[in-house]
Amino acid sequence: METNKLLNPNEYTDNTVLQFGKHKGKRLIDVPSLYLKYLWDTDTCFGAMKDYIRDNLDVITKNAKAEWDAKDNTTIIPRNTLDRDI
Repeated sequence: METNKLLNPNEYTDNTVLQFGKHKGKRLIDVPSLYLKYLWDTDTCFGAMKDYIRDNLDVITKNAKAEWDAKDNTTIIPRNTLDRDI
């Protein structure tokens, strides 16, 4: 007999709707990986969100790099250049 595994209500999945921030109301699968990587890197995610990102970190990191590479980043001025005379 197959046992049905009940999903922990505190466990986030790709279909969990984000309840905060810039992408509030989007399913996690639809949130840009750059944003999820930012939450991880800045240690601003907790609980089930942190678990979700940790469990998917390899894919999130790979996708975030692809998203970054696809952007036109030529207009971004690195913070350290703001203090120098150009």
